[in-house]
Formats: sequence, structure tokens, C-alpha cells
Amino acid sequence: MASTTTVGILFGVLLLGLATTLVLRNRQLARFQASEGLREFQEESKTVQFKLYGRHADRAQLEDGIGHCRLALERYQILENLEWRQLPGVRSLSAEDQARLGEQAGELLFLLAKASALHAQYYGLPTTRTQKLVEAEHFNRLAEACFGTQNCPKALWEQRADLARLLGQDDEAQRLAALSARTSANSPRDCYLIAHKETIQGNYREALELLRRTTQDDPRNFSAWFVRGNCCYELLQDAQAVASYNTCVALRPEFHWSWFNRGLAHLRLRNYRQAWEDFDRVLRLQPDLDEAYISRAAAKEGLQKYQAAIEDYTRALSSDKASTRVYFLRAQARAKSGDRSGAERDFERGLSWEPTDEPSWIARGLAKQQRDVDGALADFERALQINPRSFEALENKAAALDRLGKERESLKVAQQVVEFYPDSVLARGGRGVLLARIKERDRAIADAKAALLLDTSPSTLYQVACIYALTSRQNKEDRLEALHLLASALSGGFGLEIVDTDTDLDPIRQLPEFKQAVAAAKLLHQS
Repeated sequence: MASTTTVGILFGVLLLGLATTLVLRNRQLARFQASEGLREFQEESKTVQFKLYGRHADRAQLEDGIGHCRLALERYQILENLEWRQLPGVRSLSAEDQARLGEQAGELLFLLAKASALHAQYYGLPTTRTQKLVEAEHFNRLAEACFGTQNCPKALWEQRADLARLLGQDDEAQRLAALSARTSANSPRDCYLIAHKETIQGNYREALELLRRTTQDDPRNFSAWFVRGNCCYELLQDAQAVASYNTCVALRPEFHWSWFNRGLAHLRLRNYRQAWEDFDRVLRLQPDLDEAYISRAAAKEGLQKYQAAIEDYTRALSSDKASTRVYFLRAQARAKSGDRSGAERDFERGLSWEPTDEPSWIARGLAKQQRDVDGALADFERALQINPRSFEALENKAAALDRLGKERESLKVAQQVVEFYPDSVLARGGRGVLLARIKERDRAIADAKAALLLDTSPSTLYQVACIYALTSRQNKEDRLEALHLLASALSGGFGLEIVDTDTDLDPIRQLPEFKQAVAAAKLLHQS
């Protein structure tokens, strides 16, 4: 009997041990699955951040970003289940990861609220506008629940005040604005969220300062570095943009948009070989991305590898989502390669093939502008139907109106561009030129000075030189400034191909100093 009892006890201990092992193994499996779920959520969040932090997002990109954002949040039932934190996939996470998940979910809801409000303002039907704004406010409140009322970022109160204002709730908007004013933006995430709002509103300098603080305090914050790169790019600070994207590549080398954006910055810096290599990496990560083929072709053109560029353009045209503008780009590459007949065929195909996307409407408008300004203007209008905030479409619409002699209408569009993008060098300089042409000197000079505060690259110096050349018709002292700026721009390598025909420089063209500056710059760059 003793032996039987001993065997029974030992068997029970063995069963208990097996059960304990099974429980521990199940817990480990649950933790592993929860960690994998969090990792996948973080990857999905990066795509959302790219699409909703993107420069000048059009309707398609905005709607795509909203869709990806909803899908990411559905992983944890965040949009429909107030008790989502009790889900097994959340409870199995460590306390630190649960807190991180709450903050990341709050950020996505903040983005979703902002994107939904933008969509309601620019693309929604008047009959559904209020409903969409109320939905955006709902997302904002869900974000508050994720962050916790005590830790609610200042940016969230600002956003809710903006939504209340759009809904006509002026008293509530004032209350929320006062609450926001009493809330300090101390945490890196709060600075980052406010920076996002400033970026959307085109206040890139203010956003950049906040992002510098964020990345200083939280140097591994991928999203902050990414948006910082975007702000630098918009401010034409391409070298600084490359530096920010370098950090993004180091933090997340598998995220292809970091390589892509860095490639774009290298393109503007004329680092064509480096840009080519970046787009190669993009295509290894995302083989079907047409934009990468198009951008790599531009890098190859910069290196005078025209046949290789034509091959990339041809690959982009073979896609199911082929863009009309690629015909115009391939036409340019073929013309440079000496294939004039091929270039003409592509150019005509581009004109005859009706665009379906914003960049293609703009490209076709630019192709028409020399012989059909009215047709070009109509194409720019079609681009603006797709994206009312399109920087390129608005700039080109203003230029087309100016060619048609509609200077006042052109100026209205230019003012709209500055309202949308107050820190854009091109917007300030473009409006300054229009103001100078209609002899509003004081306002033109104000834009010239604002442009120079934003940027002193050769392209900006050239545009501001045009402003001072035009205003010299009213004030002869402006000629000295125009000549100084023009000489600096030309010596920097910008404007040599257009300086002989640019009518904005006519007021100073006959001056000996003008002729000397142009001759010296041409001699410098010939050698």
C-alpha cells in the first residue's frame, strides 16, 4: 500500500509539473504572439504616418492613408471596442509595451481625426461635411482615452478646438483654446504632434524647431525624424533633409519610403549616383513601385545615361497604373538621346491620353502651355479638382493666368498658395514677382526679404533678383540689389540658361554691370 501511495504521489507531482510546464509554455506563446502583433501594428503605423504626413497629400493619398489607419486600429478593435485594452493580445504584453501601444494608438487616432477633417473640408459633399467633422471629433476623443486625460497632449486640445470652430461651436472652441494655452508641451511626443499640425498648415520653420527638440529628447523617434526630413525638404534644405533621412534609414532600413525620400533630396542636390543607388534599394524592397522607376530614371538622366532612363520610363508605362506624365518624361529623355522622332511620338501620346492623376494633369498642362495656354489652364484646374491644395497646380495656374494677361487673377492664386504654404520659398518668391510686375513695390520687397530669410540658394537668389529688377522701375536704387543677387545666383550655377531671355530682368539688362556679371558667370562655368 505504501508503494502504491508513493507511486500515486509521484504521478500527481509529474502531472502537476506537466500542467505547469504547459501553462508556462502557453503564456510564453501568448506573449510571443502579442509581441508579434505589436510589431506588425508598428509596421502598419509607419505606412500610415508616411501617407498622412506626406507632402501635399492629394485626395487619393489622403483616402488611402485613412483606410490604412482604420485597418491598423482594427487590429486591436480600437475604433469600436472601448474595452480593447482587455483583449488577450493586449493583456499579454508587458506593462511597458501596453503603455507604448496606447500612445501609438493615440497618435494614429490624432492623425485619423486630422485627415478626416481635411477630407471633409476639401473633398466631402456639403451634405455630409458636418457628419464627417463630428466623426473626426469622435476620433479625437478616442485618442484622449488612449493617452489618458491627465497625460493628454497639448496638440489634442488644439485639434479639438479647431474641430469645434469648424463645427460652428465658437464658445466651445474658445474654452478648448484656453485649455490648450494652459497646457505645456513638454514631452517629445507632444512637441512632435504639434509639429505635425504646423507641417500640415505649411508652417515648416515652426514645425522644424519642435522636431529638433523632439529628436534631441527622443533620438530613436522614427516618425519625428521622418517629418523633420520632410520639413527640411520643403524649406529647400536638402542637405539637412538627407541627414534626417539618414537617421530614418538607420532606424528602419526595411522601410522603403525612407530610401525614396532620401533619393529625392539627393536628386535636388544633383547627387545623381547616390540618388540612383537609393532608388535601387527602394525597388529591392518594393519592386512594383512605379514612382521609384520614374525617379531613378531622372537620376540616370542627370548622369546622361539616357538609354537606361528610357528603359525605366518604359517599365513605369507597362504598369497597370501607368501615369500619362511618363510619356512626357520619356519624350525628354529620348530628345536628349537624339531620338527626335521617338520624342515627338511620346509627346503626342501624352497629349492625347487623358490623365487620371494630379501629376499627369499638371504635366499635360505644362506640355500645352507654349501653344495652348487656355488648354493648359484647363488641365491645371482638373489637377486642382483632385487636390485643391496642390502646390504645383496652383503655381502653374498663376503662371498661366499671368501669360493670359490676367494679372490680378494670377495674384489671387499666388496669395492662396502663400496661405496654404506660408513657409514656401517658391510661393513667397512667386508672389513677389507678380507684385513687382504690377508695381506694388512695398509688398514685393516684403516677399523678397521673406524669401531670403527662408533660403539663400542660387535659385532663390535669382528669383529675388528678378523682383528687385522689376521694382527698380520705381526705385533706381533697387538695381544695385538686383545686380548683386543676380551675380551670386549665376556664379552659383543657376539661371545661365534663361538669363538671356528672362523678361523680368529687362529693366537692368542694358546696364554694363549686368553684361559683365553674365559674361563672368558664363566664363566661370565654361571652364
